[in-house]
Amino acid sequence: MLIDLIKRNRSYRCFDESKRISREELLEMVNAARLSSSARNLQPLRYRLVYKKEECDFVFSNLHFARSLQNWKGPQEGEHPAAYIILLLPKDAGNMQYIDTGIAAQSITLSAVEKGYGCCNLGSVEKEELHYYFMFPEDRDIALVIALGVPIDQVVLEESKNPEDIEYWRDENNVHHTPKLKLEDIVLPEVHR
Repeated sequence: MLIDLIKRNRSYRCFDESKRISREELLEMVNAARLSSSARNLQPLRYRLVYKKEECDFVFSNLHFARSLQNWKGPQEGEHPAAYIILLLPKDAGNMQYIDTGIAAQSITLSAVEKGYGCCNLGSVEKEELHYYFMFPEDRDIALVIALGVPIDQVVLEESKNPEDIEYWRDENNVHHTPKLKLEDIVLPEVHR
């Protein structure tokens, strides 16, 4: 069921780097995004597939994982993502860019989860470095980088005790805890004038 895929579609930060992802599998994931909705059907996103080890190493060196985790050192050697999909938008895409980027990212990550992979959507990246390295067109900006691989992280969803308690954290066993607001906390009451 879709809800099961959504529950497994977590932000994983550590992967079994030895299990690579093929270009063909990445194309299937991007195809899911291609077939998804697009605001005004403009389809402004372009995608760069990164799966060769040397390119993956460069991308990894220009990412910042989970900056809000104070004492976590990030993925260690052998735990790096096996592939990336870089989403690019025109510089003049306007406000609708966030809608298309979100829809595409969700389609890609759900497709990846269905194949047994895990993902992490990253906005904290050295965009100029990646732009220069991959020689992206000057009229394009990096909207998002999706890291992919076979996850080795354990991520636990739990209900938030109160609406202010939403910060994720790792316990002494390196289990990643992600508090989620309760359904009744996010659905507004039905009031009328």
